[in-house]
Amino acid sequence: MTYYDPDTGQRRETSQTFATEREAKKWSREQEMAYRENPNRKPPIDQTVEAYLTGWLETMQPPRTRPTTWRGYQQKLQYVIKALGSRPLRSLTTQDIQQLYGRLGAQLGTQSIVHVHRIFRQALQAAEDWDHIPKNPARKDVILPKVPRPDLRIPTVEEAWRFMKTADEHRLRALWHRLALNGTRMGEALGVRWDDVDWERRTVRIQQALTGKGSRRALGPVKSRDGFRVIELSDDMMTALKRHRTMQTEERLLAGATWQETGLIFVTRKGTWLDPRNVHRHFKQMLAKAGLPLKIRPHDMRHYGTHTVMGSVVT
Repeated sequence: MTYYDPDTGQRRETSQTFATEREAKKWSREQEMAYRENPNRKPPIDQTVEAYLTGWLETMQPPRTRPTTWRGYQQKLQYVIKALGSRPLRSLTTQDIQQLYGRLGAQLGTQSIVHVHRIFRQALQAAEDWDHIPKNPARKDVILPKVPRPDLRIPTVEEAWRFMKTADEHRLRALWHRLALNGTRMGEALGVRWDDVDWERRTVRIQQALTGKGSRRALGPVKSRDGFRVIELSDDMMTALKRHRTMQTEERLLAGATWQETGLIFVTRKGTWLDPRNVHRHFKQMLAKAGLPLKIRPHDMRHYGTHTVMGSVVT
């Protein structure tokens, strides 16, 4: 029969005899529960929180996670390491974690604290799964601040058309139409390639996204299996894409040897990736020019697009 040794935390064997297999399994569960609930338990390793989290981050490096996701893990866990890094992993308690989040309230917003918790809980769950600790102290009983849901400002049909009419004069006209008509996320729109467009079937495949900002931009697969999809293109979207392709051909000729081919539909005048921050700034300029509320976000346009009949998901 296998059981936990309360002194070492290792699994041990016993020759104890039981009348039935059911009794033996019951005894084994009781022994394991007693070990996990023992406040004087000694986990199998003696490691600080910082040492453990550093090692865990190494296991999560790309390609297991997206580069931007991994950098987010690093950034958020620095708050934990700064406050609790010198603590032995085995002595970490739920109260320690709760107090940490309380102190972080003076530095971070509620959403950021929730993100720190999600990542820290994931790391500690791995520690439990690997038998480094008998129980994940962040798995339950931690009270998190309530994150207010952002107001969703879905544009009306009239507002969307005002926006697109204003965008007709903008270089990224086709991008604004994608956001307004096809329900595409910003990162997905910036990651779509010309090879993803089927001109005969009038569809476009969504299978990658541009994430990050500035020098940390990266192309990677969409976040979920449902993100891989094929979207039907409306007449207006087809016209916008053809016009954009002609414009890009002209820009490629003007750029000459300085053009950097990426195969993406939406790029700079030199062919390089767009920076989402610049795209967002242009979006706000289009809103102001159209006389629309500046609180409308590109993500809100996406929700308008999911309700319009002009662009629909076909697979």
